[in-house]
Amino acid sequence: MRTFTNFALLLFTSIWFWGCASNGFLMAKPRMVIYGTTYPAKDVSAPVEIYRTQRPIRPYVEIGEISCNDTNDEYALNQILMKARSIGADAIIILGSASTSASGVPIGGVIYSSTQQYGFKAVAIKYN
Repeated sequence: MRTFTNFALLLFTSIWFWGCASNGFLMAKPRMVIYGTTYPAKDVSAPVEIYRTQRPIRPYVEIGEISCNDTNDEYALNQILMKARSIGADAIIILGSASTSASGVPIGGVIYSSTQQYGFKAVAIKYN
């Protein structure tokens, strides 16, 4: 009976954790740290290049760091791009996830845990 109770608790916690963590409900606002010089804002439809695995070949300066901790990656990326345009960035370099959440359930002598990374952290750049 105890094994069943532990299993049911693990199942319930897992469903609750993953259901809440992945629904995009957060709608977090982006945070920004400016490194120094800012540039005139770009139009809301202006293109901003996105680099994930490589750095740009063209010379550039880093103008700020932008992060958005939303659980919906598309929303988080759009928020970062809007902030990048507002400081005149030509591109962003994705550094990785902005946040991590974790949940653990003790069963017997073992704690079973799961983690989820979400959101983005990026550096806004301006080409020389």
